[in-house]
Amino acid sequence: LYCLSFFIVNAAGNLDAQESRFRHIDRDEGLIHSGVSSIVQDSLGFIWIGTKNGLARYDGYTFISFQNDPFDTNSLSHNLVQTLYMDKNNILWIGTYRGLNRFDPKTRTFTRYVHDPADSTSLSNDVVTAIGHDAEGRLWVGTLDGLNRLDEQSRTFTRYSSISQGKQV
Repeated sequence: LYCLSFFIVNAAGNLDAQESRFRHIDRDEGLIHSGVSSIVQDSLGFIWIGTKNGLARYDGYTFISFQNDPFDTNSLSHNLVQTLYMDKNNILWIGTYRGLNRFDPKTRTFTRYVHDPADSTSLSNDVVTAIGHDAEGRLWVGTLDGLNRLDEQSRTFTRYSSISQGKQV
């Protein structure tokens, strides 16, 4: 019941529906958890899969898993991955139940952005539900407490709350 299905595209180009093939991948093949919340593909062809037990990278043959390590601040901030977003610069953003994460593929480390009640420029809530860029390239993050715009240079957020009817809080 919890099998992951996704479409495998032939590298030769477009296929019609009669030539399409599906392959079911689950824990027996190495997927970290069968509860999948989000899937994206990067420019190198890797499939990134957000699960209830961490992040997995699939190359078509094997999986590499990334999980929270409570003793490593460069690990994924939480294992329950809610959403994934691949930006135009091929940067993977991961929304979890403990904040936003930015993945560095060269070092295989994560930069964490979390809520700090004492800091009004931090993420408004740790439960990240949506991530995207606007036409000007700004990153927007949806949380349980509203919308946040990230200034990537300063690593700070501007918060917009649904309670204040779109006004900055």
